[in-house]
Amino acid sequence: MDLLSKFSRRGFLKYGSLSGLAAFVTSCLSQNAPTTSSTPAASSGTSAAPTVAAAAGAITWKIQSGWAGNDIFQTMFLNWKASVEEMSGGRIKIDALPVNTITNNNGMLDAVHAGTLDGAHEVPAYGPFQKDHAASLVGTGPMMGMSGQMWLSWYWYGGGQQLYQNLIQQKLKLNVVSFLHMPMQNQPLGWFKDEIKGPDDFKGMKFRTVGLATGIYQFAGASVIAIAVLMTQSYHQPSEILSIDLNKTKFESMPKDLQSIMKWSIIAASADGEWLQMAKNSEDYAKLVARGINIIVTPQSVRDNQLKAWDSVIATESKDNPDFVAILKSQRAWAERIFPWADKVNIRTPDPVSYAARPKV
Repeated sequence: MDLLSKFSRRGFLKYGSLSGLAAFVTSCLSQNAPTTSSTPAASSGTSAAPTVAAAAGAITWKIQSGWAGNDIFQTMFLNWKASVEEMSGGRIKIDALPVNTITNNNGMLDAVHAGTLDGAHEVPAYGPFQKDHAASLVGTGPMMGMSGQMWLSWYWYGGGQQLYQNLIQQKLKLNVVSFLHMPMQNQPLGWFKDEIKGPDDFKGMKFRTVGLATGIYQFAGASVIAIAVLMTQSYHQPSEILSIDLNKTKFESMPKDLQSIMKWSIIAASADGEWLQMAKNSEDYAKLVARGINIIVTPQSVRDNQLKAWDSVIATESKDNPDFVAILKSQRAWAERIFPWADKVNIRTPDPVSYAARPKV
């Protein structure tokens, strides 16, 4: 995502004093979210991560996240840690480390493979993308009309998990097992000094983004970092999926019940994380509006150009990467299966009609 050239990233967020801002803007820029957040079961003033005493002989996992200590994604990570420790009765203890404690984002996957770290909480567009661009399809792909939750249905029930594990374990030869969860909402197009009115407005602009989305902005003529206008509803990252990468040897050495606790807690955290984002994003949206930020829907001409850009990116990436092609074909087949059903059966949400007719109580 982009930032106004007149402000540094950290400086602007401090100037705006918006907690959780980046949960709304992008998973890559979050800086000012609170270190703790209430869980559904916690009342105001209660810690989101209750302390659970470690049981005798507890298995300790040293897991580093890609997020700073004051990041909402770190809060989501800590909520997951707390759930694992509580459900395991203290038989699993997670030493949760913020970003850069042991290594940087791009080094976490190698550290998990080597056992320097036992696990990492990141996005496939970080370390995995550096090794093989096909990894970004799993977490920040073109989406093909699907929501983040639909995308995860492909991962868990449409063959996506096996394809990703094959990429990580067989092609890249990494001793890692990955579980995807916590889908983001549509990532806004970005922050701009002036309103974007068409594709040509990107020429000469500098951006910061990750994964395959870099090719989307390059196609439009942008290069790499540009804040008073926020553009929403963009195809460059229709969603983004987080992952928990675990050392495969250590994971498989645990008793089966503890393996199940780790797996199903990751899946449960997917729902909790999305609900937390809805709570924070809506709160921060109101703060942005109150600050005078102009929030504008991205013009259709820009979105159409992004879809052309995806065609270009996919053509380039598919040339010498059969794994990229295999994953993309699987995702397309799932989209062609699930989209017609969802489009025909469901009222699209958010639904402005029923919102306008909400009860006047």
